Parts: sequence; structure tokens; C-alpha cells
Amino acid sequence: MSIKIVDATGQEQLNNIYELYMKAFPKIERKPFSVISDKQKEGTVDILSIENEDGEFIGEAITVKYKDLVLLDYFAIDPEKRSAGYGSLALKLLHKRYDKKRFILEIERDDVECDNKEQRIKRKNFYLKNSMQLMDYNVCLFGVEMNILTYNCSVTFEEYHDIFINVFGDKTAQNVTLAE
Repeated sequence: MSIKIVDATGQEQLNNIYELYMKAFPKIERKPFSVISDKQKEGTVDILSIENEDGEFIGEAITVKYKDLVLLDYFAIDPEKRSAGYGSLALKLLHKRYDKKRFILEIERDDVECDNKEQRIKRKNFYLKNSMQLMDYNVCLFGVEMNILTYNCSVTFEEYHDIFINVFGDKTAQNVTLAE
């Protein structure tokens, strides 16, 4: 099994990514896709297509870049292709792609009251199994409590928050706070 991660520049790639983005992420966690596209044009966001060796769509990754930080903002494998090892392979390729950067991501906390506790636990275990480490703080992102995970590095809340201030602006950054 071989996969690749490529910059999504073609309309079919972007359509596949948009469709999965709308299905895979709750409305409260989605940024307007037009903002993501605009930030891609500015060079602060990478919209990436995860594909097999034949170019078939497997999933998507959307990363936000600021200084020496890369935030894996959205990451999803097509539901029909899950549990086949693609997620782990793609995460390894992302680590390699951004090996000179500090790599971070957020996931919904699994230790709070929620309707999808089992899914949250499974997601957390996936990232921990793939060499991600929990930071010692949590954030509240647009009202959703999140864990912060990193890959072989440490990132303070202030550094994490700076991504939002500098890439998405103060208005967005006001909705990103340290969780109590």
C-alpha cells in the first residue's frame, strides 16, 4: 500500500476535499472554506490531497503555517477507506513533509460530557499510537474544548494562539482561549 500527499490545485481534488470536509467535521469546527482557499493563496495554509499511487482520493489534510509551527487544522480519511492504515501512513508523510517545523494539532477532549465519547477516545488513541504527545494544557476553540497534541516538540499556549492571531486575525483569535 502506497500513498502520497500532494498540494491540491486541481478542481477535482478541491471538490473531493471540500465534500469530505463538510461530512467529516461538525459545523461549529469548520471555517468557511473560502477563508481556507484564500489563506492557501496567501501561502499560510496548505490544502493537501491524500491519494493512492493511481491518484485515487483517500483523504485530506489542511495545515496552517506560521513561523516554525504547523497546525494540522483538518485531517480526514474518506469513510469508505478508514481502518486500512491510511491515516497512520498519511500522518507519517505529514511529519516528514514538515520535519523542520513543530507539528501540532487539536482534538476534541474525551474527558468532558459529550455524545461521541467513544469516537473521541478512539481518535485520541490513534494520535497517541502515532507518536503524538498531549500537551499539559487544553484550549477552548469556538466553544469546543480541545486537547493539544504535538509531534516531538513542545508548544506553549501563547505560541499556539499566535497562529490564529497572525494567520486568521484578532477576531478569530478571540475565540481561541485557554481552557480552565
